Amino acid sequence: MFKTASFRLYKPTQHKRAMLLYALESYHKTFAALLNRCLDDSGFKERCKYTSPKGRISYRQLAIEKEARKQFPVANWPCVPLKDYLIADVATALGSYYALLEDTSVQTNRPTVNSLDPISPEEMKQAFVDFIQAYDSGVVELPGGKQAQIQELRALGMPRHAKRLEAILRNRLASKMTGQILRRVEPGNPRPIEFTRCEERGFMIFQKQGRFLIGVRLFGTTSKHYKRIPLEGLTDWKTHQPASGSAPLILFPVEMSRRFHENEYLQFGKPQSAKLLCRRNESGKQDFFINIAFEFSPEPVQPETILGIDRGWKKIASCTLIGMDRKVIQSGIDMEGSEFFAAQKRYELLIAEAQRKGKNLKGRFRVRGRSGDNALGQFANRLIAYAVEHKALIVLERLNARSMSRFLSRSQIAKLHNLLSYKAERAGFPKPIEVSAAFSSQTCVQCGHKDSANRPKKDAEGKAIQHVFKCVNCGYAANADHNASHFIALRGLHRIECLKNGSRDYSFEKFINWL
Repeated sequence: MFKTASFRLYKPTQHKRAMLLYALESYHKTFAALLNRCLDDSGFKERCKYTSPKGRISYRQLAIEKEARKQFPVANWPCVPLKDYLIADVATALGSYYALLEDTSVQTNRPTVNSLDPISPEEMKQAFVDFIQAYDSGVVELPGGKQAQIQELRALGMPRHAKRLEAILRNRLASKMTGQILRRVEPGNPRPIEFTRCEERGFMIFQKQGRFLIGVRLFGTTSKHYKRIPLEGLTDWKTHQPASGSAPLILFPVEMSRRFHENEYLQFGKPQSAKLLCRRNESGKQDFFINIAFEFSPEPVQPETILGIDRGWKKIASCTLIGMDRKVIQSGIDMEGSEFFAAQKRYELLIAEAQRKGKNLKGRFRVRGRSGDNALGQFANRLIAYAVEHKALIVLERLNARSMSRFLSRSQIAKLHNLLSYKAERAGFPKPIEVSAAFSSQTCVQCGHKDSANRPKKDAEGKAIQHVFKCVNCGYAANADHNASHFIALRGLHRIECLKNGSRDYSFEKFINWL
């Protein structure tokens, strides 16, 4: 499995900052020039086309790279070590564009590259004048599908609805085009440089006296920035062997969390590829980052128990652990959601208030997302630690994302599945399996009786209740969430036994008979 970690380059000197910006801007401009050359060549697309014996048209990466190499616009490019990466980057963009052109159901535009130079105040003023004139005169048209929708409403004798829809869509289009103009006021960030090899020709990770450094090769021998540095005293972190000799790399110390970056990635992951990029901080200054993709190959673990997880609203998750003999080992492993959702609601109110006052919302959105991710991450860590301790296979209920899209986005329970999948693989366990959640709230795990009456809505005094399960057939009583997680664990065990017997029929009826 692969996972990416982001490292910030720690306080590069002015000279190193200049080298980084020069390399990134040179890569960006050369990418734009090569992309435009390939697109302007009328025969380029045909030379890269491949038609299979069945008549399917495709554009192969290697064929596009071969043709793009012939179009390379700079004879003595100073960043020649990046040439192969740049050509592959262009080939990927062209391959995606050509594939979309073959799909007649999709409308696509020619790929473009953003400008690094901001527009002047005079150019911005003229751009707004041109836009307003075009908008008022009706030259700015809505997309074809939306225009057809308006015409259809008019044909159905609904002119007011058509007029209202057209006003809404035109306002959205005006807002979008205004944003495009405003984004040109600030200088753009150059395109990231992607290194596909962790070696001297790409990037390397070193350790020196407990500190980690990242070296990247950006310049060729003809560049004034080319320089070989001695590697004595450094440890190559990919091989864990002492480095020797010299290499044409630029070394950068990195900011990192010992608990996250080192323990989660550097200690157990094998670096595969990297991406060098820059972003502007709130003060407008450019910060440099390198995102590294790590490969993890943990020792596989054979599960001996089943951990069923029921996700919900009041409780983000409720879990039950059972053995392969169906007996419950532990129940009631819960993550309460009331405090989590109350915090999310507070952030929503703060964001709504800031929107009314016209304030910047970026920070509040980051805080809300971070708090949710932290809460889910902590619970996922607890579950994985519990699964490792008991060698448990995780079983989740399959949710209908379409009918629950708003619920999923607010509660972030979809993220819990992703976190558990990633962390389980990291620990050597199989990915969590999903089973049908049908009737999980109505079925008794003791006798298999399914009845909506098993979930009473009111108690003996007539008060509304929600988390009570009481079987009308055998009298079994339990917390409804605990019963549901137990049900899911049993469905997971039934599915495993069916697969072992060569059967893929694990329907609800078969499950009840098995139970």
